[in-house]
Amino acid sequence: MTSPRPLRAGALALAAALVIGLGLPLQASSQAASRIDGWFLFGANMPWLNWNADFGGGPTGGGASGNLGEVDTKLQAAHNAGMHLVRWWVFEGGSPQIQRDGSGTPTGLNPTVYTDLDAALNEAAKFDVSFDLVLFGGTNDDSTTHAWWEDSAKRQALVRVLTPLFQHYASNPRVFTWEIVNEPEWQSRNGQTTVAGMLATADALANAIHQNSHALVTVGHAQMQDMATWVGHPLDYYSPHYYDPFGTGSNDPFVTPAGSASPDGKPIVIGEFPADVGMSPNAQTRWQDLYSNGYAGGWNWSLSPEHTSDKIATDFNAAAAFAAGKSDLGPRVSSAPPPPTSTPTSTATPRATSTATPLPPTSTPTSVPLTPTPTATSQPSGALTWTTRASLSAASVARGGSLQVTDRVTASQNASGLVDVEIYDPNWNKVDQRYWDNQAFVAGQARTYRTTWTVPAGAPTGTYTVMLGVFKPGWSGTYTFNNHAATFTVQ
Repeated sequence: MTSPRPLRAGALALAAALVIGLGLPLQASSQAASRIDGWFLFGANMPWLNWNADFGGGPTGGGASGNLGEVDTKLQAAHNAGMHLVRWWVFEGGSPQIQRDGSGTPTGLNPTVYTDLDAALNEAAKFDVSFDLVLFGGTNDDSTTHAWWEDSAKRQALVRVLTPLFQHYASNPRVFTWEIVNEPEWQSRNGQTTVAGMLATADALANAIHQNSHALVTVGHAQMQDMATWVGHPLDYYSPHYYDPFGTGSNDPFVTPAGSASPDGKPIVIGEFPADVGMSPNAQTRWQDLYSNGYAGGWNWSLSPEHTSDKIATDFNAAAAFAAGKSDLGPRVSSAPPPPTSTPTSTATPRATSTATPLPPTSTPTSVPLTPTPTATSQPSGALTWTTRASLSAASVARGGSLQVTDRVTASQNASGLVDVEIYDPNWNKVDQRYWDNQAFVAGQARTYRTTWTVPAGAPTGTYTVMLGVFKPGWSGTYTFNNHAATFTVQ
């Protein structure tokens, strides 16, 4: 589908912001806002390459799967500047990828959405970037999609349609965040969308994501003052936007510390801000101010100025200068350990990644035949694929007892890899990890890895999760990662 190059929603609202005013200052929180998994999430907005078609256009209709050259160019530029996260919009402009009946009730999803997302995620792995995927560009694209925010039956139908999407990518660590909607507060402020409808739909989608994925959830807030509206709602972190016409008061993250800005102590990522060449303060200073002020990240607008009417670009030299020498820029999926800093631990739902420094191996693998089982992440035809399965010696274990974890791994082609097994407690703290490096796999032949975990006497009770990953030798890249391979309870 073709469309005139649209203005970013935030750009359209700049004049309105000056009329609306900056609002009242937020109350300072006694709990300092934190980083997420120890990382400062350093990245940029894409935000689209083909309006309304990147995800769902398919190979011949403007989708990412048919536009890999441009995707690679953008991700390479971000990678070269030290960035690890790209914010990319999915269903902007009326959401034609979401099928609906005559009444406008969502009924399904165009399968090419998966084709394009698979292609985009494969490219992300090449350049060690992850995605913040923005589901909707606003709450009032048209009368049909607007009803999804106000009508409870259509809201429920929307959740049913999108839940398989969340499930499909549940084990792909490159899907870092599902962002529900971009700047919905502009519509709620001017009465186009009710606050109740905005919150109800966002809550329903956030709950569906949390129930079916380990990805984080956020909303792209119009301004920092809008975070207060979302206190008590199931967001893992806040992501307000800032543009210079907003002024230098409480809506300005470059002068307001994150610990004072967060209304309840949740981390804050500044999801949009300008960092172009020739700005004052300059782009490097802007990133450094966010970093020094305790924010959990900053994503400038944008990597694709040729596709937006505002033409705001990225000062890549400034980005690289900011990144130089910093070991805590992320998110990092495979090779880099989390930074050894005293950064406060995030209150967000933890990521299921294998970035922690591995423990030494304690068991020896053996090989047994196994009928392959499908992985959760789709791979392109002809590519190396992995099938993984975890089984446990018991469904529950008492404190002080032992549990044996048996993991079976199969490669579709002859390959070498590193097999990683991790156990997380109910609070998503890693309590055990074993890995086997330089493992040789014969196509179609499974290998079995067994490890025994002794439950500490003081371990918390509840549900524990086993995660199983296959990496390139030496932690040099990710093949596959299953962040929900098995669960058990500690009593």
